[in-house]
Amino acid sequence: MSRRGGFDKGFLLLLVIVLILVGTGIFLYAQVRTDKITELVKKGGPFTVAIFVTDKTHVVKWQGNSQTALSAGVSGTTAGTASTGGTASSGTVAGKSPDSGSSLLFTELFSYDPKTHKGSLLDVPGNVGSLIGSLQKIDRIDVLFKPGKVEAYQNKIASLVGSPISLYIETDMTEIPKIVDLLDGLNLFIANPVQETNTNPMILLPSGSLTLDGSKVQSYLSYKGPSGSNIEIIARRQRFVQALLKAIGGHAAMFDKRGVYDAFHNWITTDMNRRSLLSFIGLMSKLDSEKMTFQRVLGVDRTVGNQVLIFPHYNGRLLRETMQQTLTSLSNPQSATAQAMTTRLQILNGTLVTGLAHRTSQIFQSFGYDVVSVGNADRQDYAHTEILDRTGNLAQAQKVAAVIKCTDIKNQPFTATPAGGQGGKAAAPVQAATASAIPPYDVTIVLGQNFDGRYCK
Repeated sequence: MSRRGGFDKGFLLLLVIVLILVGTGIFLYAQVRTDKITELVKKGGPFTVAIFVTDKTHVVKWQGNSQTALSAGVSGTTAGTASTGGTASSGTVAGKSPDSGSSLLFTELFSYDPKTHKGSLLDVPGNVGSLIGSLQKIDRIDVLFKPGKVEAYQNKIASLVGSPISLYIETDMTEIPKIVDLLDGLNLFIANPVQETNTNPMILLPSGSLTLDGSKVQSYLSYKGPSGSNIEIIARRQRFVQALLKAIGGHAAMFDKRGVYDAFHNWITTDMNRRSLLSFIGLMSKLDSEKMTFQRVLGVDRTVGNQVLIFPHYNGRLLRETMQQTLTSLSNPQSATAQAMTTRLQILNGTLVTGLAHRTSQIFQSFGYDVVSVGNADRQDYAHTEILDRTGNLAQAQKVAAVIKCTDIKNQPFTATPAGGQGGKAAAPVQAATASAIPPYDVTIVLGQNFDGRYCK
């Protein structure tokens, strides 16, 4: 009997040891497998992390003002008006109380390629109009946003941009000062002095490259500006995210300390576990933040019910193409986007379609091109769209032509004349404004009747 009892105890002890070893193995395996960042790096290619900033206590006071539904800095947008990227607020619109809707302030999609260390930001306004299945109506997409439960909103954005969103990080305006101070401030370049005396506290920031503490960064994000320009507001938000990611990467080693990590983790909400978040922070130490590219949603503002919604151009096709082109350029060590940023374009309307050159300029801007001039051609009966190489760089002109699938590419060097035509050719689409021989643009696009607003047929 005692012999049998001894056998039973030994067996139980062995069983306990085996179970502990198996459990430890499963735990360690699960920890490795749930490091989503490492899995994405092994998979290869760029991935996208959504960054959501909320404003639950309405730190940004002017967001609920009925005058802040701005389209390129103009309030009171009417149906069908061309827009450069939605309202000034991702979370509120004209006629909508800040308490009645989502607390979401803005959304930035951060795409990053671990191999090239290049990144990009795409600003997605909350008032993008789309069919919301659960509501069975067209509404702004941020009605789907729920703090801490972002899956529905995240999936909607992924469908709009045509690319998966791997992970997300969410924080609130009240937490930003704590995060910034943990990182010893953020270095931001302020082109024009920020002065707002009607707020409490006042916002006073000089121009130049400055290291701002947490409260000043919060003021920087809260500042509306004298013009209330939507483009300017988006630019500040994207510069903030750029500086934040750079600072996180610069302090990557600090996050290995349990107290630092725990404090940071308390100020954000994310679907990354500890291992994944530390892996992401480690990747940010390699981010080439100075070469980060910035994009925003381009579309048309239309009034739906009592709110202004932005509908992306060409039923969202341009947005999806822009996202795909951005991801492709991140994977390319010789970035096509970087080359595009140095290519200056002149876009001329050679048709009777009103506003065609302006709308086309938005397409090229979304691809990172510098559009320096928009206007009418010398005549409005061009049958075919022409791409004119002005500097002798035909390869550059071919890349421009590829954006709109144009095959008519010509070499027409810029020759300035004191007055009159271009190099003695009266029929040339462009006149020289000065006697300088330096081309003011690299490529001229003359839109013809075969251009449908997106592609040449």
